[in-house]
Amino acid sequence: SDPVAELGSEVVVRFTDSGDVQTLNRGWFERQLMIQAGERQLTPETGLLNPKTGKFTGIPEDLEYWKQLVERVNTATAATRQRSGTSSGSSR
Repeated sequence: SDPVAELGSEVVVRFTDSGDVQTLNRGWFERQLMIQAGERQLTPETGLLNPKTGKFTGIPEDLEYWKQLVERVNTATAATRQRSGTSSGSSR
């Protein structure tokens, strides 16, 4: 599969605290998680920030994708921290 094409696809996210469901651009979703991971480690139980509740509960309905994504984001974030020698959050 083409990773670049996949980033343009959509992902269905369910917020576990409110039950709300949103369809989001996969690239945008993954970028938001990378930003969040700069501030706190991503876990399978903590997902995207729910704008209604302020809690990190947005998890893709595709759980296999979610498990792989959590691992990939945490690996990338750890490598970035190691290279920069810091534990600070993201910069824009």
